Amino acid sequence: ALAALTGAKALIHAHVNYGDWMGRGVTWAFGRADAIVGVSSHTASTFVKAGYRSDRVHAVLNAIDPSRWDPSLDPAPGRASLGVPDDAPLIVSAARLFRWKGHFELLSALALVKRKHPNVRLAIVGSDYPADSGTTRMLKEHASKLGIGENVIFTGQRSDIAALLAACDVFSLPSFEEPFGLVFAEAMAMKRPVVALSNGGTQEVVEHGKDRRAMVGLPAQ
Repeated sequence: ALAALTGAKALIHAHVNYGDWMGRGVTWAFGRADAIVGVSSHTASTFVKAGYRSDRVHAVLNAIDPSRWDPSLDPAPGRASLGVPDDAPLIVSAARLFRWKGHFELLSALALVKRKHPNVRLAIVGSDYPADSGTTRMLKEHASKLGIGENVIFTGQRSDIAALLAACDVFSLPSFEEPFGLVFAEAMAMKRPVVALSNGGTQEVVEHGKDRRAMVGLPAQ
């Protein structure tokens, strides 16, 4: 509306995929924007599929400042803050907690990993998404039912992500149709292997078999 009143160009930077959940005000703004810039080709494609003009939809990948991520950080402080023994394999997963981030599936996978590595630990970093309050409680219940309650650490919101990535052996976030996944780039900047689903924008960040620092798991079923 402000662009229309002033005659200025309107550009919308889309960090999420288009969805029917978007309100009328949001879709109205998209329809009148001079350009919609998605954070990945996948995200941009969801707007084209929704009927927005393809010549006005663009994709520009997100980026990180590599100077903020030091792969030589000592892993000991991060492990100590989690109470993880030095000899325990550690997986870290960092994201807001809601259904589509794949934490329930990650717990099911951990139950299989535990058969060969009984002392494995998984640190789930992040707090519940406001619209999905109760996710942490449900994840804890799921872990308990799977018999891996003692293997999973729920840290809540943390600001020391670099230290936690330095502490881990593997980073994993099996999110479905992820728009981009900035944390994948952060984990790889810390030279940690990444396990993720090969769908959504994730495929534009994590390339299976191309970079020895990155691994992609099975597609979502």
